[in-house]
Amino acid sequence: MKGEKGHYLALSHCWGPSVSGERLITTKATLESRLKSIPLSKMPSNFFDATIITRKLGYRYLWIDSLCIIQDSREDWETESANMGNIYTNTSLTLAAAAAKDSDGGMLGSIVILEPGVKFPVVEEGWTQCVVDGPLAHRGWCLQERLLSYRTLYYGERQIYWQCASSRKAADGGEIPEGRSDSAGGVSNELSEWPDLLGLKQLQCSPINNRTGLAQSKNRAEIEKMAYRIWRNVISLSTKRQLTKKWDKLPALAGMAQIIHSLTGDTFLAGFWRKDLLISLIWSSSSSIIKEVDYSLIKPRMEKPHWEYKEPLLEGPSWSWTSV
Repeated sequence: MKGEKGHYLALSHCWGPSVSGERLITTKATLESRLKSIPLSKMPSNFFDATIITRKLGYRYLWIDSLCIIQDSREDWETESANMGNIYTNTSLTLAAAAAKDSDGGMLGSIVILEPGVKFPVVEEGWTQCVVDGPLAHRGWCLQERLLSYRTLYYGERQIYWQCASSRKAADGGEIPEGRSDSAGGVSNELSEWPDLLGLKQLQCSPINNRTGLAQSKNRAEIEKMAYRIWRNVISLSTKRQLTKKWDKLPALAGMAQIIHSLTGDTFLAGFWRKDLLISLIWSSSSSIIKEVDYSLIKPRMEKPHWEYKEPLLEGPSWSWTSV
């Protein structure tokens, strides 16, 4: 009912191009029937497995984007997509179908139960293959689903992985690489596969913000510098991912941008921040190594430059990465 509160889980998954049968989504035409019931027999493997996991963990509610957002309603999509960051931040746990390339991939089918102390060979799936390089790591919307979730269970091909603000674990006890190299707790200039946005959010309630005078100004400047560095890290990760709809570039960042805005009060400008604009303008759509090679050698494999298309691929100012 409207206004009712409760604990829930959220699913992070790839819709994927190939789905057996009819795609399970909510539309204006199906909304009434969805509110009554959704038979398990009609669910693709990801939804079915996530529902079973939710029940086994003792929860009643599960949030799935394709079901909880009316897909052919622009108004509902704009409202809910703007709230996506809060949905994943406030969930008790995010279930990530990390090995599934589409809705039929499933989460439980290939999991192997290990005896205590037994580890997979080095060539088998690990954290990097599952979480950093897996199917979810290539989808644009899944970035904020990962970075804004306080707790996530990743279901890989061979085992599950855990991530929260304080630790990462693998079911087989195997080694997990360090996480937030660019975090609020320990800042470095290196790019991280897990920029610590939630650590920034915690700084809003930190005693550091309750100080007065010069100390407060200095600390605020340091926090803002940290926030902008983390944002550039987010953009680096985001632009390597794919979106079915190219105009989702900025909406897919909305939840993460809200954290930066709440901390700095800065103005969002086509993927950049006003106070950080000068350094942000020094961006490139190709790596430096590409610039140093003979273009004639790679030209046959390159796509047509975006300025040669009759219609722009994406509306955005030429000085922003959103334009390419």
